[in-house]
Amino acid sequence: RIGCRHLCKCTFYESCFTKVWHSPVRATNATWGVRLEEGEDVGVCGLSVFFAVVASTVIFISFAFCIMCVRIVFIELEYKYHREAMTALQRQLAATKNKTSVAGVGE
Repeated sequence: RIGCRHLCKCTFYESCFTKVWHSPVRATNATWGVRLEEGEDVGVCGLSVFFAVVASTVIFISFAFCIMCVRIVFIELEYKYHREAMTALQRQLAATKNKTSVAGVGE
């Protein structure tokens, strides 16, 4: 919104920034009740720096948290896979020992 240097106010997440009036003719705005001259700063509302920093920080922390959660899930899946592989290997080793000991008893 243009005109925050006069009567128009910005919302809580906006700040009033410089906006120079570039019109070859003088203008009178009934809403503002002022006469605008060329080169006059009328102001324009834009996203405030504080709100932009807060929003960026929240987004960054949210993405970091999501990445950590996905990483934890993959670590758990890898641990489960290795545990199952180790259990299968131990069973196979135990079966091999039993065959060897049974074969050694008969000799």
